Order: sequence, then structure tokens, then C-alpha cells
Amino acid sequence: MVAGHSLGEYAALMVSGILRFEDALRAAAARGTEMGSVEVPDRGIMASITAPFEAIESVLSSVDGYVIAANKNSPTMTVIAGETEPMREAMRLFEEGGATVVQLQTSHAFHSRIVAPANEPLRRFLEGLEISLPSIPISANVDGTFYPNDVQPGQDVKDVILEKLAPQMSSAVEWTSQIRSMHEAGARLYLEVGPKRALALFASQIIDEDDCLVNITNHPKAGGITSFLGALAMLAVAGRVPVIHGLDSSIHTPEFQAGPKGTNGLQAGIPSSAEAEALRLRARPLPQSGVTSVSTTALENPTSSAVASTGLMEDEFQAQRRVAASIGKIISKHVSYPEGVLVGQVSFDEIGLTSQALTMIADETRQIHEVSDDDPATFSTIQELVDWVVIQPILRPIDHGTVITSSSSEVIQRGNPVVSGVSLGLPGLDEVFDEGGWDAILSGQNLISELSPEMKQRLLDKRIVRLVKEEDGTANLVPADSLDTIPQLAGQGGHFDLAEQYGIDSHLVDAFDIATSLAFAAGLEALADAGLPLIPVEQVNGVGKRMIRRWSLPEAERDRTGVIFASVFPGLQKVIEHALNNGQVEGGHFDRKYLLQVLSMGHSQFANWIGARGPNLAINNACASTPAAFAIAEDWMATGRCDRVIIVSGDDSTSDVLMPWIGAGFAAAGAHAMGSEVSEVALPFDARRHGMLLGMGGAAFVIERSEDSLERGVTPYVEVLGAEIANSAYHPTRLDTDHAAMVMERFVARMEVRHGLNRADLVDDMTFMSHEPYTPPRGGSASAEVASLRSVFGDAASRILITNGKGYTGHPMGVGLEDAIVIRGLAAGRLPPIANFRDVDSTLGELNLCMGGKHDVRYALRHGAGFGSQIALTFLRRIANSDTARFTPGRIDSWVKAHSGASNIHLRILDRKFVAYLDPDDNLIGGVQGNTPLFEASDGSISDPSFSVSTIPVPVEPLSNPAPAPVVPAETSSSPEPTHSPPPSSSNKDIQSGVLSVVAEATGYPSEFLELDADMEGELGIDSIKQAEIMAELREMFSLPVDDSFQLREHPTLGHVIGYIASFDSVSPAELESTLVDSDDSVDMAIVSSEESMPEENDYEGNSESTLVSQSTDSVDDEIIQVVVEHTGYPAEFLEMDADMEGELGIDSIKQAEIMA
Repeated sequence: MVAGHSLGEYAALMVSGILRFEDALRAAAARGTEMGSVEVPDRGIMASITAPFEAIESVLSSVDGYVIAANKNSPTMTVIAGETEPMREAMRLFEEGGATVVQLQTSHAFHSRIVAPANEPLRRFLEGLEISLPSIPISANVDGTFYPNDVQPGQDVKDVILEKLAPQMSSAVEWTSQIRSMHEAGARLYLEVGPKRALALFASQIIDEDDCLVNITNHPKAGGITSFLGALAMLAVAGRVPVIHGLDSSIHTPEFQAGPKGTNGLQAGIPSSAEAEALRLRARPLPQSGVTSVSTTALENPTSSAVASTGLMEDEFQAQRRVAASIGKIISKHVSYPEGVLVGQVSFDEIGLTSQALTMIADETRQIHEVSDDDPATFSTIQELVDWVVIQPILRPIDHGTVITSSSSEVIQRGNPVVSGVSLGLPGLDEVFDEGGWDAILSGQNLISELSPEMKQRLLDKRIVRLVKEEDGTANLVPADSLDTIPQLAGQGGHFDLAEQYGIDSHLVDAFDIATSLAFAAGLEALADAGLPLIPVEQVNGVGKRMIRRWSLPEAERDRTGVIFASVFPGLQKVIEHALNNGQVEGGHFDRKYLLQVLSMGHSQFANWIGARGPNLAINNACASTPAAFAIAEDWMATGRCDRVIIVSGDDSTSDVLMPWIGAGFAAAGAHAMGSEVSEVALPFDARRHGMLLGMGGAAFVIERSEDSLERGVTPYVEVLGAEIANSAYHPTRLDTDHAAMVMERFVARMEVRHGLNRADLVDDMTFMSHEPYTPPRGGSASAEVASLRSVFGDAASRILITNGKGYTGHPMGVGLEDAIVIRGLAAGRLPPIANFRDVDSTLGELNLCMGGKHDVRYALRHGAGFGSQIALTFLRRIANSDTARFTPGRIDSWVKAHSGASNIHLRILDRKFVAYLDPDDNLIGGVQGNTPLFEASDGSISDPSFSVSTIPVPVEPLSNPAPAPVVPAETSSSPEPTHSPPPSSSNKDIQSGVLSVVAEATGYPSEFLELDADMEGELGIDSIKQAEIMAELREMFSLPVDDSFQLREHPTLGHVIGYIASFDSVSPAELESTLVDSDDSVDMAIVSSEESMPEENDYEGNSESTLVSQSTDSVDDEIIQVVVEHTGYPAEFLEMDADMEGELGIDSIKQAEIMA
């Protein structure tokens, strides 16, 4: 049996045999056309609600006005639809009740009475199709029951089928009832045919039965082939083995057997018949909601006076469509067909166009278009007439009081990206990423402080000569010869340690600059805020113990996730530090991590750590870097390069290293403010403003497709309606005010067209997040921004709510401070007041400056500007109505299960990272650590809340440390009886412990994970450099002499290394290694105690001529293992004596050399 959801019902009708394939396509196209053509005063809106259906019914019954449950998808998810104002009231009530509410971007309130006027025209169209009784049972959307499979005497097949089908688009989709009806009829296996898994999810929520199986056939994350084969496998396991028919089977239609028609000579996209062309026209996508079309005549003549001085330049596609519409209108005057069908490869013969009429059409075309030299008398199709015109794109006029559309509305548009996670690190707090940071900045808490006397003196010692600009525009060079003439204030960072606070390997952090570290931490914080957990990358040793090597995005997410690193001064702090100490580090050697520290690598370092393999770049557009990164992210997602972009940003220009240089630089340029009272210096939009202050911080953003965010049950903060990057090609440090206004005009006009908006309606529902760093009034940022707003919005600009962040933090350079504030602020309904405002600047005119507190606005226009004439703009629309309550209980847990295949998930905040432990009770070393996330704990969605760090057992098995088996030398003629020498003084247990400890420290492996026979490189991933470091430490620990014959490649396992160290007490390395690894039972003989391997007490008496390997070299073993642990990071218990250091543990030759040293 089959069923289809909404439009999908037409596919089900075809499969069931009710409609032929071609008729199903035509019917689906007609349905869309009729639905989109409904003209009613109130088109209504739709919204998805995640809440129990009973609660939804209760709320809807309390709303005054027309609102219904339009898609009854499952007991916990319903789409409601209705008239606009009642819908807004219903959405408000649901949000107040804690339900997840997402407004759908539809042109009408479908599946409601609002589109009922389309029922009759659609029915008339359907009556003209061939309709049969179903050969496969099919349930109907309209009532949840099955279509009839027979007709009573006197009934007509079409009538009984259309009774359910014709009213479908204005009736609720009773999907829950459909699934239950199918279950009652015996359905136990449910397969979703189509992309993703929405219907499969609904089915699993509707039918909670152990005897039912639900699967998908085409999920883009897993891949179509993988999904399909998985579905076939499920059917086979369930006893329904699929039968794969050969291509020549009679079950296939002749068309299917013929294969694709891509090579039959037909031009792609050109219909082969008039019927196909009519179908193409009826199947075109609908215009966007709320968009009014402009008549073609207003656009026909490029020289028309209707062309305004500003507007949008057509692209080639738009120009082609404009000309085609113009030609269609001309032809329609001479034939009995409407202009809408007079396009493309329609032949003149089909429409009865005579040669006389063609001559008249050609004459009219020449009057309004430039044409080529071809003779129109030779043309036979309408497309040839269109091609005859020399197409010239025109500037399309923008009437600020009327919303227009371009033909691009007929291009399939991708959904807008959304921001699902945001983080912000601020100066002036105990910690940079302080829990109280959001409240501090949104409430307007000052985070700027006075520089230390030592820092002031260092600035004074720079002998700065300041550029001082006078009010009349003149400039003077003034030496900074006293403390009051150098910078006094800055936004200075609190405690921040990436290794200590976030658990990042300190060796890795040593390769980072401060900008990378801040951006790295911000990225981890944003992933947690987005409810996007990292899952473990595990290693399993020979006895089945699991240890977590690192954390990563789920495999299905890695290739589709990109990273952008925004920073103005990446690497500069390390450059200065090394320049001051000649590049030397501890020990007096040049730092071999120098290149990694000074290159701009925050994007690749972060991507490497989380496993993001999508597009990856760094951007330095000065102070416009982060909003410019938004534009790049939008482009990447629109072109399909990736599905998610994580923007990370960081800068610390006020650190002890950078402040003397960056502070002196801005002071010398005349941009830095002087003074020690914050209230007299940090003055955005104030008439007293005279210069900026420096700041620092980090910010990150998770930008993704809305369906990916909602799949995890996370309501995004905002959707990114658009972004813009531009450059004025003007001046290194000044803004071109006129060009900045032009860029903003172009951007706002584009947003109007794309989203069906009107700027006149936006001003009272929008905030402007300013860049304003309170630079001097003449030619400063405030003047340029206000001038742009007035140019674009006219007098209404005075009503736009203007907010700002730098007045509380100083200028953080490339950090997305304002982006983070406005995104979080929109959802929270709170925006920071303008800092320290007192004196009105009359040159700016009347402004609606934010005074703080609650602000219910839906849109935000963000402006960024930077050195080098950089300009960037973003336009955002609020989605979430809370900045905290954005998570649907249990959905993240389910998402992790789907991506990992694990059955037991424990979500935790581990060292400020959001992670998911997978089946932790299955031999996982260390168990579950970290704290339960608040958004999960509050609703009890953790798999087993009774487990805590203290109650989850740590599966650690003690290692046995027996004496090795004795070595029996070859017989000699002079000594027929075996003889033995006394045992060596060293303890093998001590050596093993030392080696394991060193390896665990160096690699991060827990000791219990390390097996002595594991190959260090092949199994443990200890490369040659790390092996050399471990060996160097072991040589020092055990005071080993220099051994020129030692080769790392000959000691691939920890057992080899331990044997080598123990050999210095009594025997050669070759002899001891023979004892440890060369016999058939090498592992058992080396590390497992047995009676057979224990020599009798009298074996030691009087046998001085023969050699015996120590019965107990445990001391040497322990010490060697300790050295290897420290160099590799492996836990000691993971290291096995016979593990190949390079092949199994991944300890390369350089690291082995260091261990041996």
C-alpha cells in the first residue's frame, strides 16, 4: 500500500495506478499553478508547531479567528495554517507555552479554506485526465481512509476518486490518521521514498510498535545509494527479500527499458511537443509570497523615463525572460492565444501565425528592440524571434513605495541560511568567555579599563608623534611627550587558557597565536550553543578496550562543513615575541613551531581539530572581516559548496605584547582617543567623540541550513536574508561616504526584491547595528553610517533603532562583536544602549538611539567598515523568540544516534566542549566525564540521568608484570648442562611503568589502553617525530649511554623499547629482544606470569658461565612506559610491550629518537 504527503500524494496516485505517469506530472503542475493563482485579501500564513497534538488543539480552540491544524504530521508535530492575525496570536500563545514555533515561508496558507477557490478549477483540469481505480491500496490525505478500489452501479470512477482528490489542497493533511489506517490494514514495514527522512520520523512517532520497521531510501547525508541499499537490506532482514528484475523484464515499461534520452539529439531543456511545452509553463515555480509583479511595458524600452537613477541591473537570465515576455505580448495581439503560452519552441504553425502577421510582428519588434540582420521571414518558432533581438540588460527601476519582482523569482531559490549558534568572548570580565558575558553586554556594562602604569610607560617610550586633526580640517603632528598624550584606556582580556579551560593539547596550543586560540575557543563555544555535539574518534586495542583519541563532527557532517577564520592581526603577537628573544625557546633553541605560530592558520587548525573537511579560508577585511565572512558563507551555501559554515574570529590588540605596537599605531594615525575617564572617551554618536579605544575578544557563528538545525531540534536565532561585500577603492583609513550610501542602497533594494519587503515598512521593525567606533566627527564612521541610512530610508531613518557595542568594549578589530550582539539580542528582545551618550551631534540630525532594555524588532541591518575602504553588510530576520529556550527535548540525542549508530548516548559539557559519549558502558576507558548540559537536563532527555561521572565504572584491568621466560643458550661441548647468571639489578616492572608513563604523557592515551605489542605508528599513531621525543626522554630517565647502533625502526613496539632498556643491565639488546618477542609465545612470555617461566631457586647457584635474562625487569618496563606516555599521550595501560612503535603506535622515527635520548 502507498500514501503521499500533500504534493507527494500525486506520486502515490501514479504508483497506485490511479494516474498515468505523465498525467500525474501534469496534475501536480496544475495544482501548483492553481494554488499560486489564488487571489484573496489575506493569503494567510503557516507555521510548524512541535508540541503534543492535544495541546495544539486546545490552543487553537482558544484563538479568535480562523486557524486550523493543516498538516497533522505526528502526535508531536503539526503544521497550522490560517488567517494572518489569528495565526500570529496562535504562534504567540505557543511560544509562551514553550513550544517550538517556526513560521513557514509559503505564498499562501495551503491546506486551508484560504486556497479553496482553487478547488473548482483544479477539479475541471483533473476531469480531463485518465483516471483509474487503484491496483495498489492508497490512503487519502483528505480523511486518512483508503481510496475506493471499486465502484457501485451507477457510479463513475472519476467521481469517486475526485471526491477525495479534488478538495485535497484546501483540506488538512490527515497524515497521522493515514499511517494508523495503514497499520490497521496490516502494514508493518514503512519505507519513505524521497529525500531525507521527515515522513519516516513521523511514522516512528505515530506507530510506537515493536513489530514495525521504518526506514528511508534517499538521505543526502548518507548518500542515495547507501540509503537505498540499506532499505533493501532492512526488507531482506525482515523477510521481504526484494526481487530485482532484469532490464528486459516485462514488469518494466518500454520507456524505462529504453533508458535515458540524454543522447537522442534533443537539446536539453527544449520540449519535444506543444504538450510538453505547456507542461513546462504550468510547472514553473510560484512567485515569492507578497510579491507584486510589474507590468512588462514599464520595462520594454531601455530608454524609458521609468528607469530610475538607482536600481538593480538585470542578469542575462532576467534580460532574456523580459524580452521573451515582450515578444509574447506582441504575438498575442495577432493570434488567439494568451501571451503566457507564447514562448520557447512553439512553432508558428501550431498557433496559426500567417506570414502577413509575422511581418507585422517583426515591424513592432524593431520599434522597441534592437535586432540582428537575420531575416524574420525565415523563422518558424517563437524562440527564433526572441533570439533575433540583441539583448541588452537594463537597470530595473526601484520605486520605494512599491515592491517589485524580477523574473529571478521563477528561478528555484535555496532557503536562507540560519544562525543556530553564536558565542562571544569579551574584555573586562574575570574570564574572556565568561558565563555572564551576554548579560553584561546586552545590559550595557562597561568593560573598558585603565592601562597599567607599566603599559603607559612602554607606550610613552615609543616616542609617538600623533596626527591631530582640528575642527577646521587642518592636521598637525604633535609629539606624545607626556602620559596624558598617549592611550590610557582599553578593553583588556581576563583569564584565558585554551589548554586549561578547553582541554586542548598544550603541545598543539603552543603552535597557536593568541588570535587563533581565541577564535578556536569561540568556535567550540558556538558549536555547543548550536546544540551540535562532537562525537568521539576512538581507538580499540587488541583486547577490545576503547579509548577516545579526539572529538570530531559526525562523519556525515564533515565534508559539508566549511570554516572561515576572521582576524586582523593573526600571528603578529608571536612574530613580536620571537623577534624580541631571537626566536629562542626553552633550551636556547629556535622554536620549530615558528611558522605555524605566525601564519594565519586559525581556519585550518580549527577545521582539523573538529574534522571539518569542507571549504576553508582565512579573511582579513580589517574591521569588516566578520560580516564579510557572512557573505562568503552565504555564497558557499547558495552554490552548494557546503551545508554549514562555522565562522570563527579572534584578535587581542590590547595584550601586553601587542598593545605597545597597535596602540602606538592608532595613536600615531590620529585615530586613538586620549583620556582616562571612560565616560568622557567612549562616546559613540556623541558630539564629544574624538577617537576610538582598542579592545579584544573572540566570536563565532554556526551558519547552516534551517532543516539541519531543526533536525537536531534547535530553533535558529535568525535567518540570514542576505549579505554584501564591497570596496570603495578610496583611501587606506577613510570612508567614501557617497559610495558607502550607494552600496547600502543597492543592498537594501536587493533585499526588497528577494524577500518581498518594503523599506518603508522595515524602519519601525528593524535595528541598525552600527560599526561606530567613535572616531572623530569629521569623516568618521558615525557620519558615514547616518548619511547612508538617510540616503536609503529618507526621513524615516530617524525612526530606525540604532544600537552599538564598541562603546562598552573598545574596538576588537576583526572580531564579530556586533554580529554576535545583534543576533543574540534579536532573540532575547534586548539590545545594548548607546554608551555614555550625553551631547547630541546636530550634524547627524535626529536619531533613534537605543536606550537599552526590551525591544521587539524582527530585522537587523548590520554595517561593517574597515581600513582599506572595506564595506560589508548583513541583513537578518529573527526566528527565535528566546535566546535560551531553543531546544526540543531529546532531539539532539536522537540525532547523535542516527549519525553514530550508537544506542546509548550521554551528552556532556566536557571542558566547555559539547560532546556525546557513545555506549560508554561498553569497555570505554575513563567512562563518561563532564557536566550534563542544562538544556538537556531540564527535560530529562539524557539517556540515563542516574549515571554520573562517579557512578559510571571505569573498565580498567590491571596489567600483569611477570618475569620474562629464561633464555636457554645453545649447548656447548664444555658445558652440557644449562647454566645461568644472576638476575640483573634493574626491575622490569619499573622499566615498563616508566615507558608507559612517558608514552601516555606524550600521546594522551590512558595507560590502560597501551599494549606492549601494539605497533607504535601503525596502531597507536605515534609518528617518527613523537617516537624520537619519547626515546630521548627515556635515555635521560634511565641514564642510557649513547648507542650509535640503535635504530628506531628496529624497535616498533613498546615491548621492544622496554627490552632494549633492560638489556643495559645484563645482556645485549638482541638477546633481550629475543626473549621478549622472537619466540612463538612472545607476548605471553614477556608479560604473563607462569610457573614454567619461573626458575627454581637453585638454578642461580654456581652457574656463572651462562646468561639469564632477569626474572623481573618490571622497574625498567615501568620507567620506559612512563617516558613513552609523556611523549605520545598514550595512557600507560594502553601500551603493550610488543606493540610496534611506528606501525602500531604511530611513533615516528624522530619521536622514537627523542624517547631514546
